[in-house]
Amino acid sequence: MQEHNLQYNWGKDTVNVELPGSLWSTFDLLVRRQGLTTDSALVQLIDAVPGLSKTDLSALKEPRKERIKRNLTIRIGHKRKITIERFAAECGSSASSVLRRLLYAFFVTKEIAFFGTSDGAAMQLQRTQLRFDFDAQYGRQPGVSSSSEQDNPPEPF
Repeated sequence: MQEHNLQYNWGKDTVNVELPGSLWSTFDLLVRRQGLTTDSALVQLIDAVPGLSKTDLSALKEPRKERIKRNLTIRIGHKRKITIERFAAECGSSASSVLRRLLYAFFVTKEIAFFGTSDGAAMQLQRTQLRFDFDAQYGRQPGVSSSSEQDNPPEPF
């Protein structure tokens, strides 16, 4: 991942995000390991958001609330701010909520990941499938009992 050097106009080019303390710690640690700033890491995440549909974004969960919070002002540039605000409006939430859910889904639950586009020119975020639920997709075979499987569900891959 590369560093983004941009000129910023405070207010027009920034977004405020409130993160639970544990999400902030995870985000900060992993970003520093990559040698990035929090701003540049979020820029890369936002640039890849068009790979997610409105349904995908709406399905992402908020992290649990914590007493310790970290308020961040992130410099993302005017175009990216408009992108996040558009997604927020489509999902009926705030820009802060969209960014918080993206960070939580990427760094904690691993519900989304970077994938290359078919032409290899860019990276996009896409939902990941954590496990394949055969029963939900294809139903049960007649005569097969599922009581023991319900008591001990299979582990995710």
